[in-house]
Amino acid sequence: PTTSSATSTSSTTTISRTSTTTSTTTSTEVCAVVGCDGDDSGGAGLHMQGCTGVEPDHHCLLEVDVQLLLGTTPNASSDDCSQQALGALRRVLSVRCCPCSVGAEFADVDPRLGRIRGLLSFGPVQLEGASDETHIAEYRVFLVDSKLQRLRLVATVESSTGLPSRLRSCCIPDWYSVEVKAEIPEIGIFRLMVVPVAHGGLDLMLGRTTAPLYDFHHTAVPPPP
Repeated sequence: PTTSSATSTSSTTTISRTSTTTSTTTSTEVCAVVGCDGDDSGGAGLHMQGCTGVEPDHHCLLEVDVQLLLGTTPNASSDDCSQQALGALRRVLSVRCCPCSVGAEFADVDPRLGRIRGLLSFGPVQLEGASDETHIAEYRVFLVDSKLQRLRLVATVESSTGLPSRLRSCCIPDWYSVEVKAEIPEIGIFRLMVVPVAHGGLDLMLGRTTAPLYDFHHTAVPPPP
């Protein structure tokens, strides 16, 4: 008899896939914001920050010539750090809508260390010398450090439309009043800053500041022996 045998062969195919990962680096545009306070009243005259996405097409923001700022900034050429920061500038924005006044001396009535509580008064936004809140939705009060970096939001006040036209040429320093309660670090120089916010949520980045805060607190006196 004839025997027939069949051989079965299995084949394995290996498929190799190479995945490619593409990383995208987003650069933050550096700009300077010229604020409402001058260098002698709170130090909010110049503030460096990222401002990507902020467009100066609003009534309250004005684009300023970068070269003009570079040419007028004191000690810009002698300070290596300042020169490096200013050299990265691409835009300078000037805040035009500023509270006409902010109560410089904030009286803390909270007796606890590390906490402040008191009444903060400030005036309405002025634009070109006259009170004009047409573009302002609200005011935000921030606790800021000596470099004007925001530490926390401590109060929000809605804009009022009730200012009589006959008073728009005046600054009413207590047109707004709000009670502020906040925790404050024990070490450092801190202020309150009132920042206008335009309709649509545009944060104007810098506002007007108080004088450095004084944390009033009671010191426990040990009983007599």
